[in-house]
Amino acid sequence: MRPGVSALSAEEQQAEKSKSEGNDDWTKVEEDSRRAIQLDHDSVKAHYMLGLALLQKQEYSEGVKQLEKVRAGFLFLS
Repeated sequence: MRPGVSALSAEEQQAEKSKSEGNDDWTKVEEDSRRAIQLDHDSVKAHYMLGLALLQKQEYSEGVKQLEKVRAGFLFLS
C-alpha cells in the first residue's frame, strides 16, 4: 500500500477488532498483525498492533523494535 492510504487490510481489521473488543488474546492479535505485515510490509498500523501485542506478551525487545518501525514510518511520511 502507498503511504497515506487509509484502507485497512482484512488482517489489520481483524487485529483492530480483537483489540477494540477488549479481547485479551494478544496471540491472535500478533498472528493477525504478522499476516498483515506479510501482505504489506510498510503497514504502519500492522507494525503498531504487532508492537502492542508483543509488549502485552512481555516480549519487550521485539515489541519495541516494531514500535520503532512505526515511528520511522511516521517520520518518513512527514
